[in-house]
Amino acid sequence: MQAHHTPEMRDFLAGFEEYVVADVDGLGPVRFCHGSPRTDEECVTPETPEARVREFSAGVAERVIVTAHVHIQFDREVAGIRSVNAGSVGLPYEGRPGAYWALLGPGIELRRTEYDLEETVALYRASSQPNVEQIVEMMVEPPEPREVIDHAEKVIFAG
Repeated sequence: MQAHHTPEMRDFLAGFEEYVVADVDGLGPVRFCHGSPRTDEECVTPETPEARVREFSAGVAERVIVTAHVHIQFDREVAGIRSVNAGSVGLPYEGRPGAYWALLGPGIELRRTEYDLEETVALYRASSQPNVEQIVEMMVEPPEPREVIDHAEKVIFAG
């Protein structure tokens, strides 16, 4: 994957913050991170055990944490934390195609939007994206959440 990015693009990506905290109306300070607050490679699912939620949120002031790594949409309260995943627009692991996202403030609304799957597949295939057929396959026939959750909770850290 790195071979497809210019040094400038890699430098740009290296400049990203590990997390961002934003004050969201009705929710207060919300922490946004890719994996968990402790690493961008940690898998957080709707079934992550309470003990691990306590571990990865230790020292984190925010009580709402939005993660993304596993691409499965959920809103769950555990260990005093509201753990949220908006889902995924491009690679939904929800068992059916669509754009999965969340509207935050003053509450949290999990949403799904249909899009033109055939056109999206054609655009992907026309790109120079590596592993394009694997991505297309997951877009057209996304894995079921149960499969993704079981795998993520088994490996815990993706690398």
